[in-house]
Amino acid sequence: MRVIKKFGMGVIRKNFFRKIRVRIKWILRILDRRVAFFEPYVMDLDIEGVPGRFFIGTLQAAEWYDPIKPYAKLEYEWVIQNVPLRDQKIIDIGAHHGHYALVFNIGSDRSAHVVAVDPYPMNCTLVELNLLLNGCPVEIQQCAVAARDGEVHFSRESNGRIIPDGGIVVAARTLDSILPGVNVVKLDVEGEEFNIIPQAIDRLESVHTWIVEIHPYNNPHPDELVNIFLSRRYEVLHLNRDPMRIEPYRMGMDWEVHATIIARREK
Repeated sequence: MRVIKKFGMGVIRKNFFRKIRVRIKWILRILDRRVAFFEPYVMDLDIEGVPGRFFIGTLQAAEWYDPIKPYAKLEYEWVIQNVPLRDQKIIDIGAHHGHYALVFNIGSDRSAHVVAVDPYPMNCTLVELNLLLNGCPVEIQQCAVAARDGEVHFSRESNGRIIPDGGIVVAARTLDSILPGVNVVKLDVEGEEFNIIPQAIDRLESVHTWIVEIHPYNNPHPDELVNIFLSRRYEVLHLNRDPMRIEPYRMGMDWEVHATIIARREK
């Protein structure tokens, strides 16, 4: 398992950007000739009135993050306004290119201890770049999160998932082994949440907020996870993309697309 730890502001030089661009373009040529001529760039961000910058290193990132989707912006703003982040221990699982890790850092005035977790090598490089670009502390664990420690097969995609066989073999760790005393967990693991949460929740009594992207395709109904949270005295909300608001979760809802639930421990 590759672990990257770099604390402090850091200085990003033009040569570093140049090397990253060359590396990414080379990877893109191998993966897909159609996107071989995509030019990486840096975009400006505004998160709750705080300016930031984000390196768009792939065509997928351009489609996902530029501009920020309205439902994602709603979620980020709600989390910053309603979830205690300052001086908290936070794990961002399925960090992708570091968008949420950046939100956690900015939302906490860079006072939180944020650990970004992703098994895909290029994602870890881009997370590191985007955090350094904004003067944020960097701690990255390059591994998958699973119900057991060891190794798992992972699909060959930057937004991939754990699969029975094939793909690439990556290190796997249990959620409770990553950051002792964690307070906030964001989980985006393409369906593996149905295996991880039941195994981990009782070992993570320090967690006051779970932010979970639910992937209902070929998985149990989200009600199963919600019942786990409710039975442990969490209030469960969800992001309703139709009226664009965060509202109480209603049991038995129809789920046609992946969406976020937020579980907050009742006081």
